[in-house]
Amino acid sequence: MDSDAPQNPPSGVQVATEDQVNIFGETTTLTPLEHTDLIRFNTDGYSCWMDLCEDVQYYIFSIMSIMSVVCIGTTSRYNYHLYKHVIQDRVNACLRAFSLPPHLTLAKLKELKAIISGSAVLALLEPGLFIPQDIDIYVPACRLNAFVAWLTGVGSFVEKVDKNLSKSDSYAGTRATGVLQSKYYECSASGAIINIIETHSDSTPTAVFMFHSSFVMNYISWNAIVSAYPKLTAAHRGLLNSDADEQPPRTTSCLIKYHLRGFDNLENGREWDESHTCGVGAYCPRTPRSITDVDTMRVSFSGTAGDEPDLVDDNLHWRLGSMSSCNEPTTSPSRRGFVGSSSFAATGEVIRCLTLV
Repeated sequence: MDSDAPQNPPSGVQVATEDQVNIFGETTTLTPLEHTDLIRFNTDGYSCWMDLCEDVQYYIFSIMSIMSVVCIGTTSRYNYHLYKHVIQDRVNACLRAFSLPPHLTLAKLKELKAIISGSAVLALLEPGLFIPQDIDIYVPACRLNAFVAWLTGVGSFVEKVDKNLSKSDSYAGTRATGVLQSKYYECSASGAIINIIETHSDSTPTAVFMFHSSFVMNYISWNAIVSAYPKLTAAHRGLLNSDADEQPPRTTSCLIKYHLRGFDNLENGREWDESHTCGVGAYCPRTPRSITDVDTMRVSFSGTAGDEPDLVDDNLHWRLGSMSSCNEPTTSPSRRGFVGSSSFAATGEVIRCLTLV
């Protein structure tokens, strides 16, 4: 690896030796970037990445999957700082697109232990596939009114109650989804739509791991992007989070929507890795996972060197619901999933109701 590699690579990416890097659980041998074909240009006198001007490098990073950007960012100190800059700009642009002031919004997320999730975060991770129509902000139990007061104070946001427009009916009222209630706001100046969703517990990310598919199990805290299944998401694939033979209409509608956006679910983990052991591999639906395990992508985007990603709940763990094992898809029984933390636990029928996104 380059001698100027960053001293503190992002979480989920760990330097193994001088010429190897551990990227989300897989060790890869690296050679100096200028001698590889990772990104190579053979026209107009440009032979490698380092020959390009910074504006061109920034543009290339800006249209790449976040996971690819992070991996390249580990190859040198220069690329490390560039990828940090690109990710920070993506987060700021996402917030501005919904008329939210970035600095103030991130400060409020930190204060309330709130997060951003849903399609807006997926579009940030995988740019260019679709334009999100709204942004979902999750707040802990008893903090919804505090966020609403802040939101209406920083912009011309007005609450909407039209059931044809609001997501409130889809989100509210059952512990099975991890959601207590939600409110829907529209910016009168720009038309931007904000969904504020109050979770049942102090652990806001718990609701994220009750979503219907792994490709929407991502969230943004005040200083970090977290993705539970980054390799699958970068490949625009996912694992269905359900043990039911038939999905309810709301879930089916969501799956169709994301199929049209370019994301599809696999039948089981063998479609992703034929050699994995069911219940052991990180990309198997029957494997218990943790928010702090090596396969979860945790990327800090703050400008401060060495900042640790704030995960909101370091004790969060889960297992997806699944209709069958990967080895015996036609004869094995279904298995219900679970989501747990120090302040919340959900099992059983929970996984049958994952219709949030």
